[in-house]
Amino acid sequence: PVVNYTKEGKPYTVMLEITPIFNEEGQHINFIALQKDVTEELKYRSEILRINRRFEQISNKSEIGIWASELETGKVEWNEVMFKIFGVEKQDKEIDYFNVWLSHIHPDDFKAVNENMNAVFSGKVDQVDEEYRIIRSNSKEVRILSSLTIAERDADGKLVRLIGTFTDITERKSSEQQLKASEEKYRIII
Repeated sequence: PVVNYTKEGKPYTVMLEITPIFNEEGQHINFIALQKDVTEELKYRSEILRINRRFEQISNKSEIGIWASELETGKVEWNEVMFKIFGVEKQDKEIDYFNVWLSHIHPDDFKAVNENMNAVFSGKVDQVDEEYRIIRSNSKEVRILSSLTIAERDADGKLVRLIGTFTDITERKSSEQQLKASEEKYRIII
């Protein structure tokens, strides 16, 4: 990108494409230069990056794991919170996040989770909101997750992308159970 200035001194950014022109003997005789004003594109790109940074900060503070999977390329991305939730170390090399996720699902919940994912892949549903247990890698601790999976399809209905969130709700579920036990105990006394 090259920054130019209008007659009024206002800056604008352009992308240049310069093509040399040669005569029949192969001698350079001229250039053709095309320029495209990309000022607005760069402004929008900068705004998107700013919003993404804020969204990442919010998801980290809220401890929401966010993931995305591109079906055509097989590329899967996890935010930092996902590694924490699953107790997995982030690695520099490519790892198969899909299989990492599958391998952590509690055996007693695997069938239901698998059925829900098959419903997404088959096109029966475009969204799955569920709770299930995982076993963390580093501590072997059982955690309860709230999971949201959303399917994105092209105009022909072909599944192209999956996006989703995970939230560890173990403490909340424990508190709910303690409250319920206290309520039961209180009812018995009355």
